[in-house]
Amino acid sequence: YHEMIDQLGRQVVASRPKCATLGLGTLKAAIRKYQKDRRLERAGVTRPDDGEFVFGENAAEAARGQ
Repeated sequence: YHEMIDQLGRQVVASRPKCATLGLGTLKAAIRKYQKDRRLERAGVTRPDDGEFVFGENAAEAARGQ
């Protein structure tokens, strides 16, 4: 959390608190999910697939169903 604030810059975070809060909250949630998934994996528990996310250049094609 603090590392992200340092990376963005305190002035940026202070000038856009709602955006910064949303971004930092999203980052924290992603970290928690990653840590939880790692613990489950180490315990041998399999999770159902959350769905497939497509990023980058192929995202537009995937959205069109190609």
